[in-house]
Amino acid sequence: MKIQLFNGKDLDDWAPRGGHSQHQWDVVGHIDLDAQNPKQFTTKKGEGIFYNGPTGRTVDLYTKYQHGDCELHIEFVVPQGSNSGIYFMTKYEIQILDSWGETDLTFGTCGGVYARWINEQSIGGTPPRINMSKPPGEWQTYDIVFKAPRFNQAGDKTDNAKFVKVIWNGEIWGNCTRECRNRRPHTCRYTRRRNNQSTINDTGRSWTCSLPKCHVATI
Repeated sequence: MKIQLFNGKDLDDWAPRGGHSQHQWDVVGHIDLDAQNPKQFTTKKGEGIFYNGPTGRTVDLYTKYQHGDCELHIEFVVPQGSNSGIYFMTKYEIQILDSWGETDLTFGTCGGVYARWINEQSIGGTPPRINMSKPPGEWQTYDIVFKAPRFNQAGDKTDNAKFVKVIWNGEIWGNCTRECRNRRPHTCRYTRRRNNQSTINDTGRSWTCSLPKCHVATI
């Protein structure tokens, strides 16, 4: 089943993190790098693109649609120096970053599976095999196959969450596994009722945009 996450017209299918009524996410019709300041965008009114406002810093945005295992397609563009990410189940992140020209690849590079912060320690993280970043201002794509963590009837985790496949701008850079090291879902802010159901969110900490071609297919 294919679900269109962004209807191209408004953000009715999305919700700001924490229920904040004040945020800068908006829908526009065109976007370009600012010729005077390549760390920002200029926009034109219309439909088809959502972005996180003129300052580039606002609250995270969550899909209202809940998912378990899924395949996600998203298109995004970043300005110079941008830093953002796509989270699955609010925990497992694929990094979005202006990594154009970088040769020292880490989990923090665009396309990387970002490390998690557990008990005040950085845990895990996987760098992309190859840097497929395009220059700031050029649109990029992710096609991601995600497998949700598994829990038994007692609530104990039996299998970690996994990014089964990450295709970045047409290049498969590898398979990887992200895990929550705690044994029970409630310690990871899951519940047994929703242990395989959660949302996709886009972080609001940078200038990140997506076209109407932002959809998820349940698998």
